[in-house]
Amino acid sequence: MIAYRDTSALVKLYAAEEDGRELVRLAVEESERVATSTVAYAEARAGLARKQREGVFTADDLRRAVSDLD
Repeated sequence: MIAYRDTSALVKLYAAEEDGRELVRLAVEESERVATSTVAYAEARAGLARKQREGVFTADDLRRAVSDLD
């Protein structure tokens, strides 16, 4: 199965407190391939940076999430 994931699903993979994170993680693990849009990377980076600005992520959390996303 090929699974399409939008930006909100990508952010859920890297933000532990996100509702639905476990469902997204399981769907990705069960998929043969995962696809997303070209702009999803930039949108996900912006979403993760927003979490740091809002105090949800520390600077270390952001670096780790961006590294995992990369």
